[in-house]
Amino acid sequence: MLYWDEENRLMVLSDNGKTSRYTYNAAGERIMKSYGTMEGVYINGAAKETAIRVHTIQVPGTICG
Repeated sequence: MLYWDEENRLMVLSDNGKTSRYTYNAAGERIMKSYGTMEGVYINGAAKETAIRVHTIQVPGTICG
């Protein structure tokens, strides 16, 4: 599935259970792409930085360590 904003910019791409989200600045340039736990930062359309988000969840009755 594809979703666009009112400026006809791709906001969400969902395919085979995987989702990518895009964020744009006021000039209409893509400044961020997120995919699962990955986020990419863009400057003038070129990738500059990628970060991985890590979430730890402890389920009651389990041991973390």
